[in-house]
Amino acid sequence: MFNWFRQSSKSAPRIVPRAVAIEPPPAPGQRPLAQGDIDEVIPGAHQLSSQAQRVLLRMPANARPLRCTQEHPWMLDRLLATWETPAAFRRQLNDLLIDSRGNRQGFSFDTLTELSALGDYYNTHVNPLVDSWATVDPR
Repeated sequence: MFNWFRQSSKSAPRIVPRAVAIEPPPAPGQRPLAQGDIDEVIPGAHQLSSQAQRVLLRMPANARPLRCTQEHPWMLDRLLATWETPAAFRRQLNDLLIDSRGNRQGFSFDTLTELSALGDYYNTHVNPLVDSWATVDPR
């Protein structure tokens, strides 16, 4: 009986495909960015890991958190390390935006604005949230 339960389709782990962002090739006549050129495009990005730099370079320029890159590189590096895992990214971002420990100084208004915009960009373009009510027939 227990063997049947293990083989049941309800108990089988679900495999959810993950969206993979593909980096576009450089435009014709344009060379790819070298490691030293990153600061020309994103000031302060040399302090971030190579994974975080790749994530920032794939974003449109208006969605990049430039102030966070300069003022809080360690925090942004930790946040962008979870970019490929939606649940972990959203949890980490929520922990940054909402203080659950108390007695915290908090971020400046500009930094909070950038973090909120980064979350909106992620939820809209990178890994959209699925609205389960959108599939309900209104009749």
